[in-house]
Amino acid sequence: IQTYEFFLNNKTNINNINLFFSLLPGIKLEIKKIEFISNDKKVLIPNNKTFITSRNSYFINDDDIISIFFTNLSDEIIRINFKENFYNNNKILFNNVEKINLVMEFNKLNLSNISLCSN
Repeated sequence: IQTYEFFLNNKTNINNINLFFSLLPGIKLEIKKIEFISNDKKVLIPNNKTFITSRNSYFINDDDIISIFFTNLSDEIIRINFKENFYNNNKILFNNVEKINLVMEFNKLNLSNISLCSN
């Protein structure tokens, strides 16, 4: 598990996040937390208030963790949008964002359910 910090050049109003990846097929990405920081205030965006799309990857629906499975060798864009009613009711949370923190974990998926090699 790693926290990835994205510092924005200017305070920005956020309405979505696009993540660009070039990964091998068989990688699982788990997005555990999305935080916006503005004026030294941290705002946690609940995962169940997001709407996420991709070009080639697959998802497991879970309210706590966003799990994404990369299946293609080509570049991938993961688009994180916010559910309309949540976004509209909380617009102030998305204004003047200075930094975005994403807590994520990358794992290589196994090609079999048991190890065929001995150590």
